[in-house]
Amino acid sequence: MVRPWSRRLPLSWILVGALFPDLLDKSFHLILRIADGTRTLGHTAVLLVVLSSIAWIGKSKDFVALCLGIATHLVLDGLSELVLKGADTEMLTIFLWPALGWEFPVMHRSELSEYFLAFVNPFLIGSEILGLALLIWEYRAHNTQSQLDNL
Repeated sequence: MVRPWSRRLPLSWILVGALFPDLLDKSFHLILRIADGTRTLGHTAVLLVVLSSIAWIGKSKDFVALCLGIATHLVLDGLSELVLKGADTEMLTIFLWPALGWEFPVMHRSELSEYFLAFVNPFLIGSEILGLALLIWEYRAHNTQSQLDNL
């Protein structure tokens, strides 16, 4: 199994990156109320390219790890959309923004409770549980390896 932190990338920044698109976009939509959907700028290739450029120019392992987490999030979001909706262009439209237009798809949920009710889906629940289990597995493997390295 490939472990990104075997190149000494900080696991904490990979985890932050994996959450970053949702933290950013859901904050825009649910807290600040400045976006009409929960997938906007944080789910675009533009953001990933900008942050990857910063990582490359600055030779920052933290930013590389952040970008790896964001890229993983975007790939998994795309796969879940493909499984749940088929060949829907919504995720592609968001990812390629602004190449396919300046508007982001509108999400017609106004309250936090409506948002959570949309996720009562066996596939989504199962994939989130699997993702959490993998994160715990890798975290424990990373900590075990770190303890062995310190001996």
